[in-house]
Parts: sequence; structure tokens; C-alpha cells
Amino acid sequence: DFIRADFLLLLNCQAMFFGQVVTGAAGAGKSTYCDAMQQMLSAVKRPVSVINLDPACERYHDQPESSNSQNDAALGPKGIAPNPAAVDIQELVELKKVMETTNLGPNGGLMYAMEYVLENVDWLVEKIMPLEGHFLLFDCPGQIELFVASNVIRQIFKKLDEMLGGLRACVVHLVDSTSLSDGPMFISSTLTSLSAMIHLELPQINLISKMDNVRDTQFGLSFYTQAQDLQALVKRGNGILSKRQEQVLAGFAEVIDDYCLVGFTPFSVNEPKSVLATLLLCDKALGEPTLNTVQRDMPYY
Repeated sequence: DFIRADFLLLLNCQAMFFGQVVTGAAGAGKSTYCDAMQQMLSAVKRPVSVINLDPACERYHDQPESSNSQNDAALGPKGIAPNPAAVDIQELVELKKVMETTNLGPNGGLMYAMEYVLENVDWLVEKIMPLEGHFLLFDCPGQIELFVASNVIRQIFKKLDEMLGGLRACVVHLVDSTSLSDGPMFISSTLTSLSAMIHLELPQINLISKMDNVRDTQFGLSFYTQAQDLQALVKRGNGILSKRQEQVLAGFAEVIDDYCLVGFTPFSVNEPKSVLATLLLCDKALGEPTLNTVQRDMPYY
């Protein structure tokens, strides 16, 4: 009840809409995260809707209607079931059709599709307007260039903020836990997280997803969650990397250390406490006025 009460306090703020912008590379678990978070929000009796912004995602098509009422059992291992999206961008533009009509490849076609969404953002606003009072989960495409090399996603959300009369959102950026076993991959993933933080200009929470698959790491888990002194990962290359590659990675690690902005929270969709802890982090990032002592003491994982 205290989680629901704090959310109602948020609704009294100036912003009309609240939500999470779920980002990350393809395969990081964005859509599964949205399913788990939607079920958690329903379990704590918050109205919630998923907005599919991926023109290439087919998982929301032809899903059976499900009840908004969910219990804790539905959040257990293998209990995460896909839910229909309240708004599906593929009603406006589909990547497959874009590729057929423009002769573009998957990457170029997705860039074209998202620019088309920006040009027709009033369609998206019209679909979202009836969802006032719902917490919104924006399931975004997995093409990382959209978040670190293009302005289109940032412009879409700025337009939504203006046209909806206020959209207070935080980014939830997912990094696959497989990167923990590969130093260069983790440095690259951390740099991508930093780029998204700077580029999107929104509060951001970085998650290491699929933590239930992690059995051991080269360094302790806290080393990866703090994401500091990543030069150690370059030094542990064991001669696999060329001198040039080591220099490039060392430069990336230095940039990450200089900014000192990125940190990660371990996350598993199969652990309800992990999903709830992430929800509380997001509430805080959105400007939650108070935090209950029980919430403050709750472990993140």
C-alpha cells in the first residue's frame, strides 16, 4: 500500500504522465523486463500500460488479453508471460514493410522507421492520451545507434513531453550478464551505457540483466556494479588482444573513469524482490518525495 500511496503523490505533481524508457542491446531482455515490471506494477495495484516502440518486435502481436490483476506467484521463475501492448508502433510502421518498399537493410530500415515515428508523433500522442493515470513502460528498439549516435529517440520523447503536457520518465538500460565474462565486452557495454546517459538527457538506471545465469566472475560482483578502474580488465587480457586493441580499450576505460557516472544494479526477472527493488529505484529517480524505511533497507538483489 505504501508503494501505491507514494505513486499517487507523484500524480499530484505537475507532470501528467510517468514511465520508464527501457533500452539496451538486442537480446538484453528488454521485453521480458517490461513483462515482469508490468506484472509487479499490477501486483501493487498501479495502473500500467506497455508502449511498444520497436517496429521490428513481433512478440506483442496476437497476444491473448490478460487480466490486470496479477499475484506474486505470477512473478516466480518461468512465470513471466508476454502481455499485450496498449500501444503498438507497428500499427503505424513495420520494419518488414519499410525494408520491402525502400530496399534498405535492417539497420537502415529501423532508422527510417523511427524517423517516420518522429514525423508522425501526433499519432503516438493520440494513442497515449487515453492512458492518463497509467504508469507507462516504453519498450524501445535494440539498435544501439538510436541512443548513442542519433537524436531521433531523444527528439521523440521531447515531443511527447511537450504534446502530452508533461512526461516524467527515467531510462532503464539493460546490459546482458554475459558481458561479465568478457572484459572488452563489459567495457564496451559500460561505454554504451554512459553514451546513452549523456545522449538521452534523462535520469538513468543501469541494470545487469539475467543475473540468475551468473555463476562466477573474474573479479567480485561489486567491481562490475561500481564500474570503476576498468583498466584492470585491459590488464587481464592475457595476451589475447593486440597492442592496438589494448590501447583503444584503455582509452575507453579512461573516459568511463573520468565521467564517473555509470554504476550497475544486478537484476533478475525471476526474483520478485529484484523487480520490486528496481521499481523503487525508478520511483526515486522520478522524484519520489519520501522513501519508507522498509524500502530504504531492502537489498537490490
